[in-house]
Amino acid sequence: DKVRIILGLANKTTDYDKIDVLLMCLVGDQLVKILHSKQLEIAVTIAKKQYDQFVNNIPFGIFRAHSTLEKTLNFEYVNRQFCEMIGLTPKEIYNDANSVFDAIHPEDLDSFITLNREVLEKRTLFIWEGRGVIDGSVRWLRVEARPEKILKDEIVWHGVVTDTTERNQAERALRDANALLENRVAEIELLQEKLREQAIRDYLTGLFNRRYLDETIEREIARAKRDRSQLSVVMIDIDHFKSINDTYGHEAGDIVLIELGSLLMKNSRTSDIACRHGGDEFVIVMPNASPEDALKRADEWRQIFERKRFTSNERRFATTLSMGIASYPLHASSPKGLFQAADQALYQSKIHNNFVSISRRLDTSTLHSIGRTDL
Repeated sequence: DKVRIILGLANKTTDYDKIDVLLMCLVGDQLVKILHSKQLEIAVTIAKKQYDQFVNNIPFGIFRAHSTLEKTLNFEYVNRQFCEMIGLTPKEIYNDANSVFDAIHPEDLDSFITLNREVLEKRTLFIWEGRGVIDGSVRWLRVEARPEKILKDEIVWHGVVTDTTERNQAERALRDANALLENRVAEIELLQEKLREQAIRDYLTGLFNRRYLDETIEREIARAKRDRSQLSVVMIDIDHFKSINDTYGHEAGDIVLIELGSLLMKNSRTSDIACRHGGDEFVIVMPNASPEDALKRADEWRQIFERKRFTSNERRFATTLSMGIASYPLHASSPKGLFQAADQALYQSKIHNNFVSISRRLDTSTLHSIGRTDL
């Protein structure tokens, strides 16, 4: 790895002396320095060529630029990918750095400028993603750069630009697909909810149907037993309903049923469960209600309904309600027993019509013998 230099000196008429040797050593030393300098120049050229080959084949743009506090910007280096992403030649970028900003979509330019100002104030990493308009087409670009202050009034930027168009398109397609899926799921859930409502609601009055009542009463009695609370059932029947259908038609009967359903919805507690049991018979389950509570509420319903007037085919008519009340655990401890007790009370009310009765039946399972005392 060493280079030897042989120097000769001729055509001197006198003898060689020490000065001649010193001069020859100086000449040799300069030649070695020149040779080393040339070798270093060649090495730098090779390294630069290799660096250019590397940076021009990576899939993102690289740039080095410096700016002043007066916002003057100059690019010192850009690779081929950077130029292709921006749609400019290196010469155009080096001559006019502001031409790069012309490639940013007008709607995203403000966010770029605002972020740049914040980064300069805080000396943080610059990360921006937005749209660029390259040769008339919109592309998504992501810029990452770090400011390095090397002089009092000058900042050097080293940065990378990545084309994220395909990723954004994929993300947008995924978002659209997710949104479509969410809408379809919501539609299915809504449809399921409608089907469930149809399965447990009476189509005419909108109240719960008998199927829902049968599913619910067991749960409500179990809760009342657990909480040691009372539960009342009000059974309702429309007086002279068959006569209304025969006299005014079934459309008139439907009007009465709908009106009663609306009355019960509006004048029941949130916890009450209003059901159409079938035909003109309705049942209201009232958790945490004593027979007296249920009687007071039932009589209010009776009075409101008594004052109502109905019209069918320009013919006006009125009718009333009869109701029977039974409570857990006073009158019965099972759903069947509770309904039977309320039905018996309703039977007593129908004798009079427009009447509310409380069951007189007692649940014997709740009674205890007190024994016999001999006096």
